[in-house]
Amino acid sequence: MIKKTHYIQQIQNLPSHSLPLYHMIDIPLQEMQAKIQTTREGGKTLIFDIIRKKYIVLLPEELVRQMLLIYLTEYAQYPSSRIRVEKGVTQQEKKGRYDIIIYDKQVKPWMLIECKSHKVNITQATIDQLSGYNHEIKAPYFMVCNGIHTYCYVTNEEQKKYVLLEELPIFPG
Repeated sequence: MIKKTHYIQQIQNLPSHSLPLYHMIDIPLQEMQAKIQTTREGGKTLIFDIIRKKYIVLLPEELVRQMLLIYLTEYAQYPSSRIRVEKGVTQQEKKGRYDIIIYDKQVKPWMLIECKSHKVNITQATIDQLSGYNHEIKAPYFMVCNGIHTYCYVTNEEQKKYVLLEELPIFPG
């Protein structure tokens, strides 16, 4: 197994940013480190994607995505059969890619998730990007995570705004 502690240690030691931390969801992603599978091929370190069922190049954002996917499927009990990773989305004629989308049992978008490297602060611009994607996708929930901080929002259609949550929603059963 390849060392992955370099990224994990950097995640733990980064300073916080200016968003209100009292609304941050506490997800112990560092504890998912033991479940990460890596290998080396062609001089590159690869990480196993539990949704796509294949090894992909290990980048800081990918490490965050895989630790979050492990947490969501194993601890939050979100069904892996309802999760898709890295798909395209068009927003006002601009093409982009979302990191994770989770569908409900009726196969309608339920949660949209953006993963960032631990080196990237979550800012209002990050939230705006994700809410723009969500405007097209229309998932009731969206979340952003950089491995240090996680913020989850629910759409309030009546008031035409997003409300910051203090915990992850339960997958609809």
